[in-house]
Amino acid sequence: MAAADYAILVGISRYADPAFPSLTGPPRDVALIKEWLMSPKGGGMPEARIRTILSPETFPDDLDALQAPPMAAQFHAEFIRMERERMQLKSERAKSGRLYLYFSGHGFCARDIDRDAEAALYAANAAKDFFEHIYGTYFARRAKAKALFAEVVLIMDCCRDAEVNRAPIQPTLANTPDDNLAGNVKVLAIYAVPRGGKAHERAIAERGGATHGLLTHALMKAFAEARPTSDGQITATRLRDHLLQSWEAVCGEDAAPRPDFHLPNEEMFFAAQNTGVQVDFSFNGGHAPGTQLFLRNSKLKRIAVISATGNEDEDLVPDNGQIISWERNGKSVSMRVLPDFYAYELSDATAKDKFKAEGVGLHVNL
Repeated sequence: MAAADYAILVGISRYADPAFPSLTGPPRDVALIKEWLMSPKGGGMPEARIRTILSPETFPDDLDALQAPPMAAQFHAEFIRMERERMQLKSERAKSGRLYLYFSGHGFCARDIDRDAEAALYAANAAKDFFEHIYGTYFARRAKAKALFAEVVLIMDCCRDAEVNRAPIQPTLANTPDDNLAGNVKVLAIYAVPRGGKAHERAIAERGGATHGLLTHALMKAFAEARPTSDGQITATRLRDHLLQSWEAVCGEDAAPRPDFHLPNEEMFFAAQNTGVQVDFSFNGGHAPGTQLFLRNSKLKRIAVISATGNEDEDLVPDNGQIISWERNGKSVSMRVLPDFYAYELSDATAKDKFKAEGVGLHVNL
């Protein structure tokens, strides 16, 4: 378990000011992220290290709109408690652990194009003339500047309305010193939309018709499907590439702005859920020297050439995105491939067939 990790998840679905329409997705999005964080195939975190901040199911009739929960102060308190705990570790704090900051609801950013990528989440008591907010990007930067963790993951599934008359404001916290360990901290920032974009929430058929933020759904889907490295991990780069490459398919005919990824200065790794399907080929037919096995994917593109006589110099298994790992043992080859339809053919024409890689795997004697 990632015992040193910490997460603060915020989902604001209800606002006191009718200028901010109610949302359906945030509480479900927070639940989805929390489930992934606690999964051994996800974040592997203990529940005690995850803090959630959510809108109440209803507001009381006599609610003072300026006191509508959750307010920014609730998040600030959770962050400061965590910060004080981590600061006790002194120089050891930046050598371990990952901080997850997740925000879902209505959001905005400054229109100034010279500012770095950023976003803020409106608090539930926000109004058009009182834009109380949680400056999500600032807290990710603060965690890096104070070297609170070795890694920081910021996910903001909210709009980034580019406002003329407002910009995210740092809270009244002590100045953030430049820690000499800060340069070693990796930060992955994922925004639902580019600057000025509108985030989308939709009913997702894959999730039983429940409404979710489109980024959150696509991100969890990417964690489940992205091709892992040979040691069973997903890099932040592969996560980004998979999500962006599948974005149009996720959106369907109703297009939405593409998410905005900002990768860490060094690669970051996550546990892989898609470990592929094992396929074993055993060459027992006394094949002539030079005989090769050609493996093709569902688009009939050749993705591997394998010697049927154990000549490793003839093997060609490029990094083509579908073969996760492979290993030769004499005249047998074992590989893990992404679920798909495949076809194989021996160059001496003694065998040719198609198969679907799914479930428990496949063993082929040739």
